[in-house]
Amino acid sequence: MNAPKILPDWLDDVKLSITPTIGDLQNPIANSILWQACHDALLVDIPKFGRVVASKNELVISENAAQKWNNLIPFLRSLPLVAMTLLRGGFSMNAAAVAGPDGAILLCGATTTGKSALALALMKRGMRLMGDDAVSMFVDPDGNANLAPIWPQMRLWPDTIDGILGKIHPEWITPASPPANDVPYWDISDDAYESRLMPIKAIYSLRTERRAEKADFSPGPTGIARLSHNILPPYNALISNVFFTPTQLLQTYAATSHAPFKYIDMAQREISEIENAADIILQEHKCPTTI
Repeated sequence: MNAPKILPDWLDDVKLSITPTIGDLQNPIANSILWQACHDALLVDIPKFGRVVASKNELVISENAAQKWNNLIPFLRSLPLVAMTLLRGGFSMNAAAVAGPDGAILLCGATTTGKSALALALMKRGMRLMGDDAVSMFVDPDGNANLAPIWPQMRLWPDTIDGILGKIHPEWITPASPPANDVPYWDISDDAYESRLMPIKAIYSLRTERRAEKADFSPGPTGIARLSHNILPPYNALISNVFFTPTQLLQTYAATSHAPFKYIDMAQREISEIENAADIILQEHKCPTTI
């Protein structure tokens, strides 16, 4: 079929199919307003577009959804990609990630805590994007945790882009066309994107509850105690509970227990605070840069 590339390279074996209609899943074990899940598949209703079913090795798209590729693609890289990650034994997080030559920096936190802006500030300093909004992690047979690249695209307000990069943007970031939603998407060039699996170098969790003069870094829990603090927030907890077992979750936390972890309390979420946080992260890990 004549379809654009819509999934990361590590999902190149996924079969893409288009069908006239997609019915409900038989005997779903969990559901929400916009999705249904059984033990080996996730059905997602995409308002105004159509339906998608994601399984371990196949992505099925309804015909009406496939007629709107440019608008559909960002949705495919959210819940459907999350389901395929989980069904392949990986873990999908609400996070952003950037990488240097020797490892990845994982930025976790709730929506609107500034993960994407901080990732962009780190990219301005030479790091490469791995994922924005959703990040996938896999534990290899030796028990090592690696982040998998998602897509060379970010979602940020133009004012944030201008505040961090200036009015004249570098060549490695350009507006996606056409814009897919209210918050614009931005394409990232190959030289500012890390397409390989990368080991985790450090983990930061962004918070906005505390008030301070500037971004405040503080140590977090260590070792397997991090599990009780939920420092690796699942992209969708209900879907994760369907496809990811407690044993797999324990193994994921064990594999990341060696990585340094800190909280970043983003008091104001102003550009100067984000820039300061990016400088501290690079100083803490002596991250070599590449862009």
